[in-house]
Amino acid sequence: MAISDNRQRIMPTMQDRLNGQPLAYPEAVLLTNPSDPELRGEFLITITIFTNLLHNE
Repeated sequence: MAISDNRQRIMPTMQDRLNGQPLAYPEAVLLTNPSDPELRGEFLITITIFTNLLHNE
């Protein structure tokens, strides 16, 4: 995965996640009725790996 400072996009809200359709994995949700219509049909995957990487020294 690459992280870039010059590529930005609109992120869905927590309400979008709660209103979405759950998928096969607990962290994956299909955005069915997001607050921003541009995000409709995308899926959101919430991963907590970054918190582990940040706190590992």
